[in-house]
Amino acid sequence: MDCKQFENNILDYLDGSLAEAEKQRFKAHLQSCASCQAELEAQQKLMTLFGQVPQETPSDRLRDGFLDMLAEEQQAQVVHMAHKKEFPWKTAFQIAASIALVMGGFFLGGLRSGDTSQEQISALQQESKVLKQQMMLALMENRSPSKRIQAVNYTEEIAQPDATLIKALADRLLYDANSNVRLAAAEALGNFKSSQQARAALIEALNTEKDPSLQIELIGILVRLQEKRALEPMKKLLETQETPIYVKEQLNNGITQLI
Repeated sequence: MDCKQFENNILDYLDGSLAEAEKQRFKAHLQSCASCQAELEAQQKLMTLFGQVPQETPSDRLRDGFLDMLAEEQQAQVVHMAHKKEFPWKTAFQIAASIALVMGGFFLGGLRSGDTSQEQISALQQESKVLKQQMMLALMENRSPSKRIQAVNYTEEIAQPDATLIKALADRLLYDANSNVRLAAAEALGNFKSSQQARAALIEALNTEKDPSLQIELIGILVRLQEKRALEPMKKLLETQETPIYVKEQLNNGITQLI
């Protein structure tokens, strides 16, 4: 059993639905993999917390307002998932568990205080967004390149990213060993045209990136953003002997459009 198969079987193991043969293979892998041991412990803690959510009944007004918000969120997730080849079960479970905890505290607090205002529902929406961002940041550090790409792609849902998220994307762009992850990060940062932090990361990447296909992508993004500060690294790359001819063609076109 490899680590990916292990992750897929965690929930079945925890609820006791694994067949005996699969359970034995699961335990054997667990004994030899410290990373998976830590993963199992984390999921056990989440399930424990999930089970501790207070079973309170909200008022009609509070429930209706929350359900309207939840319906909007559910529709957004359906549309989002329809454009993805894979939705990692672990991320879905963590987000669901975290939101459930927030919901429990929200309903319990509202019932005890009698406060069922729209402001409280807005607070819940904001906290849910924070939790999702935390999950994205954690997934960006995953050892699987495909999962790091998924985490980067999830940032498409965020209209106004904070500095922490931009830095995480910049780190993927500048330091990730996988070129596809770097490409996804470049595209994501290019969507945040109002962020000077994102623009600076794209310019820095053009100074350091050696992959020609990524160089072309960065040139295109910076030209689209009309980022004139990119002229200097573009000219430097144009003068570099190792730069392929087809990249130099893109550089000449880009420089012309930025001047």
